[in-house]
Amino acid sequence: MRIRAGWAWAAWVMSAIFVNGAASAAIIVAHDDASDPAYTAGGPYHLLNGGFGFGPWQTNGFPFGGNSNLHEIVATSTINGPGGPDIDTAGVAWGNNADPTGNTFAARRSLLTDLQVGGTYAISYDGGDVDGQETIGWGLGGNAICQFYFNASVASGNYQFYDTLSNTTIDTGILQTFGGLRLTLARDTASTYRFTAVRLSDSATFSVGPFNYDTSIITGIRAINITNADGGAGGGHQMFVNSIEATMVPEPVALSGYAAALVTALSRRRPRRSY
Repeated sequence: MRIRAGWAWAAWVMSAIFVNGAASAAIIVAHDDASDPAYTAGGPYHLLNGGFGFGPWQTNGFPFGGNSNLHEIVATSTINGPGGPDIDTAGVAWGNNADPTGNTFAARRSLLTDLQVGGTYAISYDGGDVDGQETIGWGLGGNAICQFYFNASVASGNYQFYDTLSNTTIDTGILQTFGGLRLTLARDTASTYRFTAVRLSDSATFSVGPFNYDTSIITGIRAINITNADGGAGGGHQMFVNSIEATMVPEPVALSGYAAALVTALSRRRPRRSY
């Protein structure tokens, strides 16, 4: 009976190991936020690179793009207005602005390696009063799989989601907020993705997918592109992002060596003899 009980226990342990291995917690493979020492409060962030797992920021903010109507600054996202929370870390986020009329600020942050199947790629976003359109998109270089945006001309006053391959725009049902959102793209398979947006003030959630994407153009998911078209001048019209992060799910560990050792140990067990 003891041997049988031991085998039953072993079977349960090995089952638990494999189940837990398959459900392993995601590993953070890239992270950066505006409070990293690489950035200075009040300064720009073009070509700076904090955290790990990313290439440096690429922006067209003045003076790098030669347009004095484009601005970038490390500052607090609370200047966008009431209705917290905010997306700051240690009191700062990456901000930008594009003075009217006809100006567009653009920034890009790219992973050093492609987002793996099962991984996620997330960013926090906080927009103030928007005169034009603020957009965040995921993809490769300037090619987008999808975009999340707020356009001042949309009658509903809600954020919008756009899937590139199907040329589909969806109203998220989430009303504009000054408290920020967490946006997450999840790569389901080699050619599909899902998207989720969560409003931080009350956890209102928009979730959609899976959607296919064009793997002949998007050969790897690396970039987050941030654009602010005619955002509006002055305080309260800034666009802020922060806490960019990518994860991967590790392959389940077979643990065959451990299982074999366990079986061997049990096979050597002998019931005690009674004399």
